[in-house]
Amino acid sequence: MTVLDPRLRNINAAMLSNSTYNRTYNDYSRGMLQNKIDEEFYNATDVFTIQEEQTPGMLDWVNIDVRITHVLSDKNTSDKKNDDWRQLIFKDIAHNYALGVRYFFDNNYWLTVQSDYYHYPTASATIRRCNNQLKWYDSTGILRQEPCIIDDKIQRYRNEYNQYIITYEGYITVLCQLNKFTKDIVINQKFIFNGQAYKVLNIQNYFNKTTFGDDAPLLTLTMNRDMNNTENDDLADNIANNAYRVTPSSTPTIGNYILPDVTSILQGDTQQYSVFHYVNSVPDSTTFTITASGVSSNYYTLTVVDGNHFNVTNLQMSTTKLIVTCTNNTDQSTIQISITLKGLW
Repeated sequence: MTVLDPRLRNINAAMLSNSTYNRTYNDYSRGMLQNKIDEEFYNATDVFTIQEEQTPGMLDWVNIDVRITHVLSDKNTSDKKNDDWRQLIFKDIAHNYALGVRYFFDNNYWLTVQSDYYHYPTASATIRRCNNQLKWYDSTGILRQEPCIIDDKIQRYRNEYNQYIITYEGYITVLCQLNKFTKDIVINQKFIFNGQAYKVLNIQNYFNKTTFGDDAPLLTLTMNRDMNNTENDDLADNIANNAYRVTPSSTPTIGNYILPDVTSILQGDTQQYSVFHYVNSVPDSTTFTITASGVSSNYYTLTVVDGNHFNVTNLQMSTTKLIVTCTNNTDQSTIQISITLKGLW
């Protein structure tokens, strides 16, 4: 029978007796790991400040410090992938990241295409540089622009001399974030890249975060080359069907919104939120005063990052809901979110 070291037994017992946190030795170990990372993180030469999008599709950037490292295409040979690929290592082991999250640095947009999200002790992700943009007019007549990754598909065949000849098929694969704007892209929709028109042949959005959820973070579009329409396509600005855009309504849709719509937080977890004032689904520069009520501060921590971002940490379970109120600093209108502070599960 394995005998627990008395020192560890005492530490574990002390933590279990703490009714505020009710932490286990596993939590203690993770805390020790985080402390070690905190002590040595900035000693690395590959630490940079970059911007991270907080809400899919909103381009609501927040500065974060990360390590940026090479991505290996083959771990056996240690071959490095090119500059379009990078790995991010986050300082906070509980950093909120996943597939489809976008970043901005070195004057480029980057998209998370691989992540170690589920039950991994540290936080890291593989990102890929967006090399083009999807541009189109939506149903309200607003020009949408979404960073995307384009891959050419090629084919190889043998000629009569048994030599390989490589030719482009005329098909491309476009990978982008699946959000409230790109979800409306349909089959046969037309796009223009670098002055050449393409039409959508297939849409794949099956990279669900969960088996049962409609929460795919990435969208894969298969397109083939189409005829340019010099009369209706804006080939200079790469916008298809420019002549047929829908004129924006004279009455804009205006409102305050808190995202994401997460209304419960597990004990010990931190949830990041953003609050913006939108006009026709586009956030403006309005800031908010953010306050909390309904629950004693012994149960939670509210961290106001800036006038548009805040974090809520659940310190311990509460039977009363936490109310976060965001007051628009321009017109004094308010929006609230009611949050349940749950237990460990």
